[in-house]
Amino acid sequence: MTGRRPRAVFIALATATGILVSAHSAVAALNFFPARSFTAGGLPFDIVAGDLDHDGIADLATTDESGGKVFVLRGNGDGTFQAAQGYTTGAGAEGITLANLRVLFPDQRPELDIVAANLNAGTLSVLKNQGDGTFENPSSIASHLSPEGVTTAYLHDDPLPDVAFVASGTNELGVLSNDHNAPPGGPYGTLSGPAYYATGKEPSAVAAGDFDGDFVDDLVTANTGADNVSLLINLGDGSLTAKKDYDVGMRPLDLATGDFNGDGATDVATANNGSSDVSVLLGNGNGTLQPATQEYLGQAPAGIAVADMNQDGKLDIATANSGDNTVSILLGKGNGQFASPMTMPGHGAAAGLAIADLNNDGAPDLVLAGFSTGDVAVLLAAPQFGVSPASLRSPPRELGIEGPVKTVTIRNQATGALRIRQLIVAGVAQGDFAVASSTCGTTLALGKTCAVGIRFTPLTAGIRRAQLRIVDNAPGSPHRVALTGVGASARGPHISGFRATPQRFRASSKQRTAKVPTATRFRFSLSEPAMFRISLFRLEAGHRNGRHCAPGSTSNPKLRCRARHGAGQLKGSGRQGANSVQFTGRLHGHALKPGQYSASLRATGLTGRRSRPVRAPFSIVAH
Repeated sequence: MTGRRPRAVFIALATATGILVSAHSAVAALNFFPARSFTAGGLPFDIVAGDLDHDGIADLATTDESGGKVFVLRGNGDGTFQAAQGYTTGAGAEGITLANLRVLFPDQRPELDIVAANLNAGTLSVLKNQGDGTFENPSSIASHLSPEGVTTAYLHDDPLPDVAFVASGTNELGVLSNDHNAPPGGPYGTLSGPAYYATGKEPSAVAAGDFDGDFVDDLVTANTGADNVSLLINLGDGSLTAKKDYDVGMRPLDLATGDFNGDGATDVATANNGSSDVSVLLGNGNGTLQPATQEYLGQAPAGIAVADMNQDGKLDIATANSGDNTVSILLGKGNGQFASPMTMPGHGAAAGLAIADLNNDGAPDLVLAGFSTGDVAVLLAAPQFGVSPASLRSPPRELGIEGPVKTVTIRNQATGALRIRQLIVAGVAQGDFAVASSTCGTTLALGKTCAVGIRFTPLTAGIRRAQLRIVDNAPGSPHRVALTGVGASARGPHISGFRATPQRFRASSKQRTAKVPTATRFRFSLSEPAMFRISLFRLEAGHRNGRHCAPGSTSNPKLRCRARHGAGQLKGSGRQGANSVQFTGRLHGHALKPGQYSASLRATGLTGRRSRPVRAPFSIVAH
């Protein structure tokens, strides 16, 4: 496969139309929604994006190699597109570029025209925009054999763009000059030429950039048959010097330009289809390039584009890999080096790649020309949902008493806009929790946060559980935050079922008797979480409740008058529901004396309310 779109479409788009993804100080994750396809001819080959109808929404234009056409897909503003409208150009339509050919002054409304290179017809087609996203019938310009890649370049010291293309059949670069000598006010947009310059063998793509700092564009070509690039420097009047070649990887099909190390000089990156890598050539700023370094990625890259994908102020590289139907992104470090590539599914064997904000959320999206699928595929940047805390615990409250508002913070951690659609409290205790406040509007951009205030007002005693469900457009929606609180009775915790099981046991484990256990368990249930204290008393005859009582002072002869002597305490934290505390009859390393005992249990709720004491008897037998 040969024939490439030449330059970084996103950068060209920003210059021509003002659709620009702004930089952001935060380093973002990169997420993309699965590809969504739109029919565009039989063999879409190359693709560009721009606002073709002045509605502030990115549109698409793609070449169809099999049908010899250009298809225009007008954007709806949400990442979807209207049905493609076709324009016949010439056989083997491959390269495509957008050019503001007819407007000289910046205060005039630009009309983005289309220029396509027709490989088999040996022509270039110019489609003039009628101002509403529709185009006049194409006009043709004859070229030397097999024109492939085409780009827009500012080769003169004025705002009128020229057009450059490569002819692979004759190993040449052609330049079509605009009406730079037209009188003030024009008309402009009539291309003259072409003038030809020698390149390396089988050039497939061309890109523009100022490589020597004289504020006019120079040109660089990717030469598929020579495994190199040719740099041609502008003499300032639109004419070019002889080429200078620089080696890159095998079979470079496409290339893009940008400043990868922040030194103000233009650099070059090539997509090397034969060696499955990217070559990066840093510019010296004086019309020369440094030797290439290689960045390995997906199989057989065919298209390349550059943009600040993660909005950290550093240019990144994206490639469409035709060998394994993937897209690779290399995040720039700002010094000419790149992180290891992240590779994700694409959509068939894509030949062309463009980057633009296709749904007006401020994030760069990807669009592929699906050579093997007969459509264009849009991969919209997706948000990454973040929340803190992941679970929210409200302080204990008495029933019916409103608690303080606790805050849940939602953050968008990726480039795609996060759209908060609904905040819902759900779960068994959903009536105990409420959304008291929210600063979450409809959209969160990269790095932005919003706050949701949750108030806990318990309706029932005990542990209350619910969840905040956040319905949004991020993968994994709805997202959930666990909500927990404790409702406390104003009368304190209620204790039920307090007993010792078994009631009779031995305090020492040194002598073992199968019939008498060596421990007991105090079992009880709490209506709510609480701190508990079990006080142990040894009972003796002759006293009642700690006071002396004479024999016969009780009317029930079976009720023995006893005295209580404190033997110690067991303390702990009890949960709502059933609790069990083991007691071996030993406290502080000493065994309690055999005899009759009483255990008194009292609980203190988390709001400080205390329960009434409850008692349970037990006895410790001799060894």
